[in-house]
Amino acid sequence: MDFLKYFTYKYKENTNNCWEFVCYIYKNEHNYELPKLPIADSNSKECTSYLKSNINLKLKETAKIGDLIHSMRDNFEHIGYAINNKKYIHLSTIGVKVTNIPSSALIYEVIR
Repeated sequence: MDFLKYFTYKYKENTNNCWEFVCYIYKNEHNYELPKLPIADSNSKECTSYLKSNINLKLKETAKIGDLIHSMRDNFEHIGYAINNKKYIHLSTIGVKVTNIPSSALIYEVIR
């Protein structure tokens, strides 16, 4: 995985979000297109079932490269891409970041 190409991904207000960033990574790393769906906002009562209903996923205990890392941040749903069992790459409002996987995050394997 060439991280540098992902750090040059440009955030554009109202056009790019964390879901689109994960779709971009999946297309580049796995030659697989995830469905184009928006991340639910804080009004969503069923964030995880919202994702599950659109993508075939398997909930996991431990992350491995390629898994989706799904969390809530400041009352908003957030998603990123696991780069190993401890860290993930994700798009924030200030750009692309690699951080520790939050202990409260849900980890999903994409089943194709």
